[in-house]
Amino acid sequence: MKRINLLINSIDNSQEIIQQLKEIKQGYNRKDDFYQVLTQAKNFDEFYLNELLQMLRNKKITNCLEFFKSQTELKFIASMIQNVSGIDINKKNYSNENYDQIRKGLIKQISYDQYIIKLMKFLVGLTAIDERFIQSGSNALNFLVEMKIDLREQSLENKRLIKSQIQMAIHQLQLQSTSDDQSTSLCDVKA
Repeated sequence: MKRINLLINSIDNSQEIIQQLKEIKQGYNRKDDFYQVLTQAKNFDEFYLNELLQMLRNKKITNCLEFFKSQTELKFIASMIQNVSGIDINKKNYSNENYDQIRKGLIKQISYDQYIIKLMKFLVGLTAIDERFIQSGSNALNFLVEMKIDLREQSLENKRLIKSQIQMAIHQLQLQSTSDDQSTSLCDVKA
Protein backbone atom coordinates (compact mmCIF):
# COMPACT_ATOMS: atom_id res chain seq x y z
CA MET A 1 0.00 0.00 0.00
CA LYS A 2 2.86 2.38 0.76
CA ARG A 3 4.16 1.73 -2.73
CA ILE A 4 0.82 2.78 -4.23
CA ASN A 5 0.86 5.96 -2.16
CA LEU A 6 4.38 6.83 -3.28
CA LEU A 7 3.46 6.28 -6.90
CA ILE A 8 0.36 8.43 -6.68
CA ASN A 9 2.16 11.20 -4.81
CA SER A 10 4.93 11.34 -7.40
CA ILE A 11 2.74 11.25 -10.52
CA ASP A 12 0.22 13.82 -11.70
CA ASN A 13 -0.99 12.23 -14.93
CA SER A 14 -3.68 9.54 -14.51
CA GLN A 15 -2.30 7.54 -17.47
CA GLU A 16 1.05 7.37 -15.74
CA ILE A 17 -0.66 6.22 -12.55
CA ILE A 18 -2.23 3.35 -14.44
CA GLN A 19 1.10 2.39 -16.01
CA GLN A 20 2.89 2.41 -12.66
CA LEU A 21 0.17 0.40 -10.93
CA LYS A 22 0.55 -2.46 -13.43
CA GLU A 23 3.24 -3.96 -11.23
CA ILE A 24 1.01 -4.04 -8.16
CA LYS A 25 -1.03 -7.24 -7.95
CA GLN A 26 -3.63 -7.98 -5.32
CA GLY A 27 -6.13 -10.78 -5.01
CA TYR A 28 -9.76 -10.22 -4.21
CA ASN A 29 -12.22 -12.71 -2.74
CA ARG A 30 -15.92 -12.13 -3.33
CA LYS A 31 -17.94 -11.55 -0.14
CA ASP A 32 -21.67 -11.33 0.55
CA ASP A 33 -21.31 -9.13 3.63
CA PHE A 34 -20.76 -5.39 3.06
CA TYR A 35 -18.38 -5.08 6.01
CA GLN A 36 -16.23 -7.94 4.68
CA VAL A 37 -16.15 -6.31 1.24
CA LEU A 38 -14.90 -3.08 2.78
CA THR A 39 -12.29 -4.75 5.00
CA GLN A 40 -10.65 -6.36 1.97
CA ALA A 41 -10.15 -2.98 0.33
CA LYS A 42 -9.35 -0.89 3.37
CA ASN A 43 -5.67 -0.50 2.50
CA PHE A 44 -6.53 2.01 -0.22
CA ASP A 45 -5.93 5.46 1.13
CA GLU A 46 -8.21 8.44 0.60
CA PHE A 47 -5.86 10.14 -1.85
CA TYR A 48 -5.80 7.07 -4.10
CA LEU A 49 -9.59 6.76 -4.01
CA ASN A 50 -10.00 10.46 -4.79
CA GLU A 51 -7.56 10.10 -7.69
CA LEU A 52 -9.65 7.24 -9.08
CA LEU A 53 -12.81 9.36 -8.88
CA GLN A 54 -11.02 12.30 -10.51
CA MET A 55 -9.70 10.07 -13.29
CA LEU A 56 -13.24 8.78 -13.97
CA ARG A 57 -14.57 12.35 -14.06
CA ASN A 58 -11.78 13.59 -16.33
CA LYS A 59 -12.33 10.76 -18.78
CA LYS A 60 -16.10 11.23 -18.51
CA ILE A 61 -16.55 7.54 -17.67
CA THR A 62 -20.14 6.59 -16.82
CA ASN A 63 -19.55 2.86 -16.43
CA CYS A 64 -16.83 2.64 -13.81
CA LEU A 65 -17.04 -1.13 -13.53
CA GLU A 66 -16.26 -1.70 -17.21
CA PHE A 67 -13.50 0.89 -17.09
CA PHE A 68 -11.84 -0.71 -14.06
CA LYS A 69 -12.18 -4.18 -15.60
CA SER A 70 -10.49 -2.99 -18.79
CA GLN A 71 -7.47 -1.78 -16.81
CA THR A 72 -5.35 -4.77 -15.84
CA GLU A 73 -3.80 -2.91 -12.94
CA LEU A 74 -7.19 -1.99 -11.47
CA LYS A 75 -8.61 -5.52 -11.27
CA PHE A 76 -8.76 -5.44 -7.48
CA ILE A 77 -10.87 -2.28 -7.38
CA ALA A 78 -12.98 -3.65 -10.26
CA SER A 79 -13.65 -6.82 -8.28
CA MET A 80 -14.54 -4.84 -5.17
CA ILE A 81 -16.92 -2.55 -7.10
CA GLN A 82 -18.50 -5.52 -8.85
CA ASN A 83 -18.94 -7.22 -5.48
CA VAL A 84 -20.65 -4.12 -4.06
CA SER A 85 -22.98 -3.99 -7.07
CA GLY A 86 -24.18 -7.52 -6.39
CA ILE A 87 -24.94 -7.40 -2.67
CA ASP A 88 -27.84 -6.01 -0.65
CA ILE A 89 -26.14 -2.69 0.11
CA ASN A 90 -26.61 -1.82 -3.57
CA LYS A 91 -30.12 -3.24 -3.83
CA LYS A 92 -31.97 -2.31 -0.64
CA ASN A 93 -32.67 0.88 1.26
CA TYR A 94 -30.91 0.40 4.60
CA SER A 95 -32.50 3.55 6.01
CA ASN A 96 -35.78 1.63 6.11
CA GLU A 97 -36.87 0.55 9.61
CA ASN A 98 -36.74 -3.11 8.51
CA TYR A 99 -32.94 -2.83 8.37
CA ASP A 100 -32.51 -1.04 11.69
CA GLN A 101 -30.64 -3.90 13.40
CA ILE A 102 -28.46 -4.62 10.36
CA ARG A 103 -27.64 -0.90 10.04
CA LYS A 104 -26.76 -0.60 13.73
CA GLY A 105 -24.59 -3.72 13.52
CA LEU A 106 -22.70 -2.37 10.52
CA ILE A 107 -22.26 1.00 12.16
CA LYS A 108 -20.84 -0.67 15.26
CA GLN A 109 -18.31 -2.57 13.12
CA ILE A 110 -17.38 0.38 10.92
CA SER A 111 -17.51 3.41 13.19
CA TYR A 112 -13.91 3.37 14.41
CA ASP A 113 -12.22 2.29 11.18
CA GLN A 114 -11.08 5.39 9.29
CA TYR A 115 -10.09 3.37 6.21
CA ILE A 116 -13.57 1.91 5.85
CA ILE A 117 -15.10 5.34 6.41
CA LYS A 118 -12.98 6.62 3.51
CA LEU A 119 -14.19 3.75 1.32
CA MET A 120 -17.76 4.68 2.17
CA LYS A 121 -17.06 8.27 1.12
CA PHE A 122 -15.70 6.81 -2.14
CA LEU A 123 -19.00 4.99 -2.68
CA VAL A 124 -20.87 8.27 -2.16
CA GLY A 125 -18.56 9.90 -4.72
CA LEU A 126 -19.15 7.10 -7.19
CA THR A 127 -22.83 8.07 -7.45
CA ALA A 128 -21.88 11.15 -9.48
CA ILE A 129 -20.16 8.93 -12.03
CA ASP A 130 -22.12 5.69 -12.31
CA GLU A 131 -25.85 5.59 -11.61
CA ARG A 132 -25.72 1.87 -10.80
CA PHE A 133 -24.23 2.78 -7.43
CA ILE A 134 -26.87 5.27 -6.31
CA GLN A 135 -28.35 2.85 -3.76
CA SER A 136 -25.03 1.84 -2.20
CA GLY A 137 -23.85 5.48 -2.19
CA SER A 138 -27.09 6.59 -0.55
CA ASN A 139 -26.77 3.85 2.06
CA ALA A 140 -23.13 4.81 2.65
CA LEU A 141 -24.11 8.46 3.15
CA ASN A 142 -26.70 7.48 5.72
CA PHE A 143 -24.19 5.31 7.57
CA LEU A 144 -21.69 8.19 7.62
CA VAL A 145 -24.27 10.64 8.94
CA GLU A 146 -25.54 8.21 11.55
CA MET A 147 -21.93 7.64 12.69
CA LYS A 148 -21.62 11.44 13.06
CA ILE A 149 -18.77 11.63 10.55
CA ASP A 150 -17.81 15.19 9.67
CA LEU A 151 -18.89 15.62 6.04
CA ARG A 152 -18.16 19.32 5.68
CA GLU A 153 -15.23 18.56 3.37
CA GLN A 154 -17.31 16.02 1.41
CA SER A 155 -19.07 17.87 -1.38
CA LEU A 156 -22.37 16.30 -2.36
CA GLU A 157 -22.49 18.38 -5.53
CA ASN A 158 -23.44 16.30 -8.59
CA LYS A 159 -24.01 13.22 -6.45
CA ARG A 160 -27.10 11.26 -7.38
CA LEU A 161 -28.67 10.00 -4.21
CA ILE A 162 -32.04 8.61 -3.26
CA LYS A 163 -34.29 11.40 -1.98
CA SER A 164 -35.80 9.48 0.94
CA GLN A 165 -32.33 8.58 2.16
CA ILE A 166 -31.13 12.17 1.87
CA GLN A 167 -34.11 13.26 3.92
CA MET A 168 -33.20 10.71 6.58
CA ALA A 169 -29.57 11.87 6.51
CA ILE A 170 -30.63 15.50 6.96
CA HIS A 171 -32.96 14.45 9.77
CA GLN A 172 -30.05 12.61 11.43
CA LEU A 173 -27.89 15.72 11.10
CA GLN A 174 -30.56 17.81 12.76
CA LEU A 175 -30.77 15.33 15.62
CA GLN A 176 -27.00 15.41 16.00
CA SER A 177 -26.64 19.19 15.78
CA THR A 178 -24.30 20.74 18.30
CA SER A 179 -25.34 24.34 17.69
CA ASP A 180 -27.00 26.36 20.42
CA ASP A 181 -30.34 26.50 18.61
CA GLN A 182 -30.23 22.76 17.75
CA SER A 183 -30.44 23.48 14.01
CA THR A 184 -28.32 22.25 11.14
CA SER A 185 -27.95 24.19 7.93
CA LEU A 186 -27.58 22.46 4.60
CA CYS A 187 -24.14 24.00 4.23
CA ASP A 188 -23.00 21.52 6.89
CA VAL A 189 -23.34 18.76 4.29
CA LYS A 190 -22.56 20.86 1.22
CA ALA A 191 -25.76 19.71 -0.46
